[in-house]
Amino acid sequence: PKLNTVTVNVESGAKTLLPLEMAAEGNVSEDGDNYFFVRPTYHNNVTKRYEGGRDRQLWKYSEGTAEAVKLTKDYKGEDHHPVPHQDKLFFLSSRDGIVNVWSMDENGGSLAQITKEPSFDVREFSISGNQLVYRVGADLKLMDLGTANAKTLAIQLVSDFDQLREVWVDNPMSYLSNMAVSNDGERVVMT
Repeated sequence: PKLNTVTVNVESGAKTLLPLEMAAEGNVSEDGDNYFFVRPTYHNNVTKRYEGGRDRQLWKYSEGTAEAVKLTKDYKGEDHHPVPHQDKLFFLSSRDGIVNVWSMDENGGSLAQITKEPSFDVREFSISGNQLVYRVGADLKLMDLGTANAKTLAIQLVSDFDQLREVWVDNPMSYLSNMAVSNDGERVVMT
């Protein structure tokens, strides 16, 4: 099926079709003037360091322009999940051999590696204020973008462990499904 990108006015519900073919993973800039996306769409291939005709690249579309502009022209591999933040575009790339968070300006210049994870790919990230949270391996890490210092977050999953609680049954015989008596009549097994 043909993939379309549509904007929706939240007040009126009016829909506008953007003139973009195969745009995916899109985000609008903070000022609302630019739409950043990848093309082509995800190819459902998880090959590490994929280079080929279906590698995702970053694009920018500005309303009123005739065409979108390709931002990642110098790299054969995949760049994806663009997130505009404070006049920069953050994204995932395996330019150093491992998927890490990178950034560029909104016109494709000033390329910089943000995270430097040596072993496991960064799978997702989110930015708020001056903080970047990202998942690498089984960990969540928090980075201060001003200092580039990252720390692993200590996560504890709290549960009330319902399955381990003592339970008193009011009518246990209603759960009886089978019964067997030993040959000597000394023991009974009930399930």
